[in-house]
Formats: sequence, C-alpha cells, structure tokens
Amino acid sequence: MVELLAPAGSFDSVKAAVSAGADAVYMGGSRFGARAFAESVEEDRTPEALDYVHFHGRKLYLTVNTLLKERELAQLPGFLAPYVEHGLDGVILQDFGVWQRIKDCFPGLPVHISTQMTLTGAEGAGWMETLGASRVVLARELSLEEIREVRGRISIEIEAFVHGAICYCYSGQCLMSSMIGGRSGNRGRCAQPCRLPYELEFADHRSVDRKSASQKNRYLLNLKDMRTVEYIPALVEAGVNSMKIEGRMKSPVYTAGVVSVYRKYLDRYLEYGKEGFAVEPQDMRILSELFDRGGFTDYLWRRNGQEMIALTEKPRFRSVDQRIINAIESQYLSKELKRKIYGIVTLKKGKPARIALECDGIHCQWEGETVETAKSRPLTVETVRKQMEKTGNSGFCFERLDVRVEEGCFLTVQALNELRRQGLEQLKQELTGKNLSGAVYEDDKNNENDQYTGYRETNQTNETDDETIPAIPALTVLVPDFSSALWVIEEPEIDRVIVDEGQRDDPEQLEELVKRAHGCGKQLLLRLPPVLRGRDAKRLRGCQRLLTGSGLDGLVLRTADEAGLVCEEGWEIPVVLDHSFYTWNRQALTFLKKALGSRLSYTTLPLELNRKELAARGCKGSELVVYGHAPLMATAGCIKKTENACDHREGLLYMTDRKKKRFPVKTLCKSCCNLIYNAEPLYLLDQMVEVMALKPASVRMEFTIESRKRQRQLTQVLQNARQNVLAGKPMDGACTRGHFRRGVD
Repeated sequence: MVELLAPAGSFDSVKAAVSAGADAVYMGGSRFGARAFAESVEEDRTPEALDYVHFHGRKLYLTVNTLLKERELAQLPGFLAPYVEHGLDGVILQDFGVWQRIKDCFPGLPVHISTQMTLTGAEGAGWMETLGASRVVLARELSLEEIREVRGRISIEIEAFVHGAICYCYSGQCLMSSMIGGRSGNRGRCAQPCRLPYELEFADHRSVDRKSASQKNRYLLNLKDMRTVEYIPALVEAGVNSMKIEGRMKSPVYTAGVVSVYRKYLDRYLEYGKEGFAVEPQDMRILSELFDRGGFTDYLWRRNGQEMIALTEKPRFRSVDQRIINAIESQYLSKELKRKIYGIVTLKKGKPARIALECDGIHCQWEGETVETAKSRPLTVETVRKQMEKTGNSGFCFERLDVRVEEGCFLTVQALNELRRQGLEQLKQELTGKNLSGAVYEDDKNNENDQYTGYRETNQTNETDDETIPAIPALTVLVPDFSSALWVIEEPEIDRVIVDEGQRDDPEQLEELVKRAHGCGKQLLLRLPPVLRGRDAKRLRGCQRLLTGSGLDGLVLRTADEAGLVCEEGWEIPVVLDHSFYTWNRQALTFLKKALGSRLSYTTLPLELNRKELAARGCKGSELVVYGHAPLMATAGCIKKTENACDHREGLLYMTDRKKKRFPVKTLCKSCCNLIYNAEPLYLLDQMVEVMALKPASVRMEFTIESRKRQRQLTQVLQNARQNVLAGKPMDGACTRGHFRRGVD
C-alpha cells in the first residue's frame, strides 16, 4: 500500500483532500507547526477534523515540526493531549526535545521525522530507526538512486515530497530569513528571501556579464515547484511508502485538484503497472493551472542546474482557466462525501426493531422500540425502506438495504427514525474509533494536580554557581582549511582549533596537524560537511583510520546523518554538535545524551536564541559563537551552474540584494554544495559582560572569508576581552548582534 498524503491548512482543505482521494492528511494545530501563516484548523474543531478523517477511513498526522524554546516545551503535552485522545495517527517533528517529551508522555504515538531534520542518506534515516521513529521524511533534494539506497538499508516507512514548492536551501539548514528579518524558517515564519532578486559577482569584483540592465538582478535562488506525477512508478519502485504533496498555505481548490491528479495516476499504476501508465496532457495542464511559478522541476534525475530555476519574476496577475477551477469545485468541494454502507432492517411483532450495518468490514447493530401489531395500517417494505434511506447529513448512504418486515407489523415513524439515527451513530463511532494510534499516557499516580493523565512537568531549575564551570571560558577558533590552522595552533591563548573539513586539503596532512596541535597544548577537531550526501559519506568511511586513529580530539557534527554515520560505523571518538544540530531546550540535550552516550563531548549553542533564552536553556558544557559570518543556507543548488559558469573549482562569489547587502557564497565543489553566509559578521566581542554571565564552557570565533591579518586582529581582541570583559572593542566596520538580543518569535 502506497499512501497519498495531502496538506490541509483549514478544515475545508481537510474535506477537499479526503474528497479528492487522499489516504492521509497532515496539518498543523494552532502552534508549533512549520507553516505559521497557514490557516490552521481551528483548535476547537480539531476533534471534528480527526473524526471526519477517521470516519472516511483515512489518517491524520499533526505537524509539530518547529524548534521549541525552553518555556514552550512545557506547554506541549497539554497541546497534544486532545489530539491524541481523538486518535491522532502520528506526529511530524524536528526537535529532539519534542521527541523526548512525546516519549515521556505519549509513548504509543507514532513519530515521523520531518524533512526539517535534513535527512539526506541512510546514515541518518537508520539512526532515526534505532531511536524509535516509525517514518522518515527525506530531504527533497534526493535522487531516485539515493532513495533506493535508503530503502535498502532501513525497514521503517519512507515519506517523500512529490509535488509543490521547494526551498532553495536544504530544509532545516536555513537561517536567511531569520538573520535578515527576524522571521525564522525553523519557527514556520520564513519570509522567503530565496524568492527575491540578487545580483551576482565573483570574488575579484567581476560582475556576471548581462546583455541588458533588466537582467542584472535575477531570481538566482527561485526554484521552480516540484512535479513528479509522471515518475510515480519509479518512486514506488524506489521504495517510497508515502507520497507527500506540499501546500498547507494553499487553497482547498489547489489541494483537491493536485490530490485528484496524483490519486488517478497512483491508482492507474497500482492497477496496470508501468506498461499501462501514461499521464495525459490535460492532467498536466490542471497542475499548471492550479499553480505555476514558471515551470516545474524535480531532484529525482538531477542535482542542480539553470533549468531548475525560475530566473524571472512570476507575473503578478495570471489568467487562469476558470473552467478547470469550476470543475474541481463542483466535483470535490460542492458535494458532501458520503460513505456507502450495507444494512439489514428486521421488524418482527413483539420483538425489538433491529438494524444491522456494515461499512468496510466494520459491523454494528442497534435495537430500538418493540414492534407492535398493526390495528389498521401495517408497515410495508417500501414504507420502511423510504424512511430508513433518509440518511440526511449523517455522512452515509445505503449502497444496499435489505428490509425484512413481518406481516401485520407497526412502528411509529418517530421510532423508525430513531432506529436509523442510533444505528448510524453507532456505526460512525465504530469507524472513527478504529484508527486510534494506540498512544497512551504515562500515568503518574503521585501527581493529582496534573491537567490530564500522564502529564508530568520535569523539574527544571535555574543553574546555580558550580565550581566546575570555568570563570573564564575556553577559546575555540574555527578555520576554513588546514593551512589556516597552522598560525592558530601557535597562538598561546587559544585552547581549541576546529578545521572545517568542507574546505579540506589533503587529508593525509591531518595527522601532522594533530601532532603540531598537541605539541602546542591545543585540541584539534574536524568539522564535517554542511550536509552529508553519498559521496561525502563514502569518502569519510575511507578516512576512518585518520578520523579515529590520528589522535584527533573530536568531530564536529552538523546534521543527524553525520551522527548516524558515527554510530553506524561504531567510531569511538568524541563528537561535538554544531549550532546547526539544534539543541534549543534541555529535553533535546537529554535525548541526545542518551542517543550518543559517552561520545557526546559538548554542544554549540543555537544562533537563534537570545541571551535570556540561552540562560533558560542552560549554557553549561556548551560553546557560544561570538564572532563569524553565520551560514545562512546550505544548498544543493549551485549558483555558478545556474549562471552557466560552473568550472568545478571551489571559490567565492557574492550575491547583492536590493538593499545592497553583499552575501558571500562559497562553492564547495567536492561536496557539490553552496554555502551562503550572512553579509555582516556576528560580533559579540564588546558584549563580554553578558556573554560571561551565561557561563558557557567556551566561546568560538568562526573564520570563513577573513584574511590572515584580519583573523589575527580579531583573535587578539577576543583574547583581551576574555581576560578583561570591559576591554572588548566595538567592531571597526559593519556587524550584527545576530539574535543575541532580539531573538526570534
């Protein structure tokens, strides 16, 4: 069975999805969903939405796929409880803290790992399976070959996006909207900066040649929407269990139209196979009429390229074929969807009237008033049938109704109506109850003040002074390559050096670098690539001896795939979780300490929390970034290739936006990845009073595009400020405080 999964941003969209043939619906509640601006199903109608979906034999999954702050996590069980009580079929999540809370309070609730977790390979998917997930939603960027590889190495369900909008950035790895405008994609509030125009220039200030001024600012990051209906056979054969349509912010007409097309061709393939499969042009046209950003694309057969990008602005007004919209509304939105049932009504004198009903293998029966002997006008089969078939707005209609009436019977019309009403209601209860998720609450008999059974608030107190927390945090410097590490190792005040593996030199140099670092009393760590795809995983496995036997002091992990690789290979080496490996709350720390065990050395504090939220989360044993151009996007797209300028050479580009902000872009060709950095560096070197008050174990400077001279200058400023918190100098140039003061909503 292959599931067709539809989006729902409103109750009308739920009904549209079910009417058009979706097997399941995913939606957000009033909070904690990654589409904060969608018209989420009203909270007081959530039970109705669940009952409606279950009544029609479908499933409903709730999106809780945002990152939660410490104070919010305590509200999660109360938020989820009504959904679970109505048979919620699963929850889609990104935050490890959310997962820990669900484990504690709703251990029977199926967990689906969101695409926001950036799962790009079998390493991460397999790790999710060992941790108890029942389904993984893979990154949109994967090819069919990569999906097949994941399927071959895990046994849990695979969900893949098949239609709708695509972010230019790997989902879960985007801070661009957050850093520029304070609207976080990790909180469902993305302002979509990838849909804006940018002007491109190379590091030597050479602009890309344009024939006209109108071509200078182009929509370099504006990916076309995904469409894969023609590849349904390949997706099924690759091992996809659930085909997911994007669009919780779109209308019920869009939902019904897209679902109906995919339903038609999924059924066609399942019935006739590949030989009888072909998509008709009129159905392709329906998809284009419902939404068109300038064409469609997919990642199934390609990694990147100009043909995937809608380089010009989408027309503000577009003529839509109203006949197609009217047809969708008429077929799927205007008519009430009813379930066909089979019934038997039996009336015998002196016996209770009885109705037996069946729907999709579910049986029930109901007994009504005692049947009397007729004095004048006995009931006929036709009279009883006419009354019983008045199902009204019950959601049922009789496909077949057998009426068995003993001669000379009598029952009032009111009694017949009540028999029908009670029987249908009983069947409805049976149908809506059959899909219960099996979720149960952990009962806490000792806490009579809980709002509901099973909710237990973890005692969370503020950190107290502890002599194990250093008065002066250690100093870590991250450098982009091995050669940059040489001078940092010689600096006496630096305690730890992280080399960015994404801009690696010859890996054989690593052993010599480790020896030099240890000789100078320094720790040396290696940061793994921004995103782990097949070629990187294969290469890292080939470097196992160097990674685990060179004396390296640890690996800095950026994604769950990298943690999965370490655990799968059994590498006994300390690991550090980078700021893109999100730990927004203490429950996330609890979860990951259990998952990684003694390997976990320390974590890097999130870049989107302000200082008060960092204090609530706790900074003990964690590292705080105090300087650096924050990575805003990690992308499978290659801007050079989009400009037909791909030379397979790693280098530096700049994108300039409409406000003249100049964003550095590194092309990591060995990993076929681009990294877009913030135009202005984070600078907290003159905020050391507040930094030290948080008591982080260490502070970090991240160097990416700085000259060697600039690196030395900034390092000296931090060394002085670390010893004397009042000695930090203001930045001599444009900078940002990031979210240290403002945070995100």
